[in-house]
Amino acid sequence: MELEYFTKLAIGITSVAKNVKELLAKEKDQKIDPSELAGLLEPIQQFVADPDLMFKAMESIHNLENEIRTLQNTIDKLEDWEEEIEDYKLVHTDGGADVYVSDTPHRHYICPSCFANKLRQILQDNNNSTGYFTCPSCNQAYHIKSFHSSPIQGESNW
Repeated sequence: MELEYFTKLAIGITSVAKNVKELLAKEKDQKIDPSELAGLLEPIQQFVADPDLMFKAMESIHNLENEIRTLQNTIDKLEDWEEEIEDYKLVHTDGGADVYVSDTPHRHYICPSCFANKLRQILQDNNNSTGYFTCPSCNQAYHIKSFHSSPIQGESNW
């Protein structure tokens, strides 16, 4: 539906542009007949004369502008997420879990299920000898530490 209105507008504008180009191609000294000028504006006048058509075109423009804003916000959020996850890498822990670990001074684990949904949920240590950490958002438990080991394979003194 929106395409129909924009097509009519584009056809009108194209027609005006074509007529102006033809007039400009004439000799500069030649006087332009006023009836030719009136003919230039006819396609646009027809479009403007139909208030319903103008309203629908303006409404379509407004809807498209809103869609553009929504898409730009989505792009911004994706770019923010990409920047936010730069400090994380997927690791296999001594407990056998595959989780994301931060590469920052305050190291922590991130729930891979939530991470896949673009949520950064820090796994909470259950503080018992089982070595499990739990996600506060989805309640998924991950076996991070084996008894008497560092949480990440190959590391010591966690």
